[in-house]
Amino acid sequence: MLYHVSLVLKNDTRETATDWIIANVSAQECICYDIHHYDLGIFDVDRYISYGAGARQLPDAIKVKLESYRNDDRNIHMVPINFEDTSKTLPGSNLYEAEQTKYKRKDLDRIIREGVDYLVIRDDFYEMYEQVRNDQYPPVVSARINAVNNFYHKLFLNYKPTVVFSPGFWIKGPKVSIYKLSGE
Repeated sequence: MLYHVSLVLKNDTRETATDWIIANVSAQECICYDIHHYDLGIFDVDRYISYGAGARQLPDAIKVKLESYRNDDRNIHMVPINFEDTSKTLPGSNLYEAEQTKYKRKDLDRIIREGVDYLVIRDDFYEMYEQVRNDQYPPVVSARINAVNNFYHKLFLNYKPTVVFSPGFWIKGPKVSIYKLSGE
């Protein structure tokens, strides 16, 4: 009995979602996570090796080590939710505003055009945006808040979750929902 209880207590919604992704997402499919993917037990070798400034600074020895994980079940192709908007000039005084200007969130249509098959969302992330009073922020931040809220409104209006992992008495973590965007 104690062993069974320890197994149940070990689970987190993110771990359970990771297990589902590994079991159900094929090597030809890709996912997008609405927040940083670090709290899922999956990774994307190609993204680590080639995406962004961090990848350009990786030593070759680490890239070789990452390549050794290419056939690992946890290696899932991921598309980032944000993109760097190089057309904007960054305001110099407010770092938060500068980040909100530099990185834009993709809209749902763009994610679908980029070939995302599954979208993984966390309720604590979208609920945070739902509860924000937009009038308290500068225009660039308000625009970001509106874009995120519009993203979720469109998702909830047009798609039903394929699977939902909810916390409970024995399971910790945020509610994690996975939506199939392709082939529906």
